[in-house]
Formats: sequence, structure tokens, C-alpha cells
Amino acid sequence: GAPASSAANMTPALLLAQRACGVAAKTILHGVRLMGSSAEPLVSAKQVNAGNLAGAVAGRIRNGHHCSVDAIGPEASYKAMKAFMLATEYLQESNPGMQVAFELERVFAPATEKQPETVKMRFHTALVKQLQLPEQADILTSKNTNPGKAAATLTNLLVERGPAGCVCIGGMGSLAMNMSLKTLQVAQKFMLKHLEAEEVLLAVADSQDLPADDGEVKKRFVLNCLRGPQARSREKRSGEKT
Repeated sequence: GAPASSAANMTPALLLAQRACGVAAKTILHGVRLMGSSAEPLVSAKQVNAGNLAGAVAGRIRNGHHCSVDAIGPEASYKAMKAFMLATEYLQESNPGMQVAFELERVFAPATEKQPETVKMRFHTALVKQLQLPEQADILTSKNTNPGKAAATLTNLLVERGPAGCVCIGGMGSLAMNMSLKTLQVAQKFMLKHLEAEEVLLAVADSQDLPADDGEVKKRFVLNCLRGPQARSREKRSGEKT
């Protein structure tokens, strides 16, 4: 059948009008929500196979459905970001030239038999036009990064680069990327006064090859952060943290 992004399949749930990084002209982004749907978020965990999760994400997006992923802890969030990168590859036949992006939400997770009360990360996905990956990350995170300071830098760079600009955050490993996500969360609040109505801060997970001294090639994961239409309903749910 026709790809989910074709004009024939456009519904009121489609959010249109994103800017490509570094390009002044607007290009299409669509975040798809099932309005009033009872579809549950997918779940990422440390032991989850990233390829299988990516297939599930791609399947929902390909069918024009809203897709969100829940994760508790750095390893689970790291797997979710890997899955989004793979889902982008899986979607190239139906959505060529697009990447999976996400908007973050903090959601309360009540105590269970296996874990105490906590807060989980919910990734609400959307599609954005393929972004050009910079040679160097603008901000490097580690497990010791102060998210507030990094978020201030991220916000300043986004404001300097204007509505069509994007900023790249990079880190090595799950703990560093967890700090990148925390930086993104704080920056969401800092950016509120700079965003237009129904505009939010989105991120696209990607990776860079880094040559090492021993001749090996290491992977640095990065988040390309940019402005775009909201990928989730703004009605506050009982579990949402503000």
C-alpha cells in the first residue's frame, strides 16, 4: 500500500511543518497521534533486543499510528535511542529521507513487586527530514555532567542559531547519554519562552565514528536537538511530572 506519509493518508492527527537543520525553508515533519486511542506505549529495558524494538516502532509509524516508548534507567533509555536509529533504517522504504525523532516526557511509575516508585522516561516519536550530522558535537556529556549548565549552553546555542538551527549533544555510553537526556529535559523548560505555540524541543538519535589510538573505531552517540511541532497531546495525564 501507499506509505503512511503520503497525502492520501494524511489525517488531522498529522503534525506538519518542520525545519531541516541549517535550512531556512520549512520542510515536512509529521508526528502521528491516535487521537483517543488506547494504544499502550512500547517498553524498552536493559535486556531488550534493540532490533526487535525498532521493528515495533517502525511498524506503528508506518501504519500512521502514534508510537511512544517507556524506559526506566540509563540502560533502557540507551536501548530506546538505539532502536530509534534502527527504526529510521527500517522506514526508508515507506518514508525515504526521514528520521525518527522524539519528544521527552517524565511519567510517574508506581511501585511494583520488582521495583520501588520511580519516574520513567517516555519518548514520543515523530518523523523529521534527515538531518546532516555535524563533524563535532557542540556539547559533550559524561556521567558527571551538570544537566542544568549543559541545558543553558544548549538553549543559548539554539537561540543563537535561530528557528532553523539545531544543536548536537554527544556522549560515550549509557551513563553519558543519560545525562544528555537530562540536559534535554531541562532545556525543554528553558526553551519555553523561545518557542512558538505548539512548538517543542525534539531530538534525533544518531552516532559518529571516532578513530581510536589502537586503530579501532568507537561509536559516540549523539542527539541532534531542534525545534518542531509537538509529538504528543498536551492534556496532562495523571502520571505526568512537571
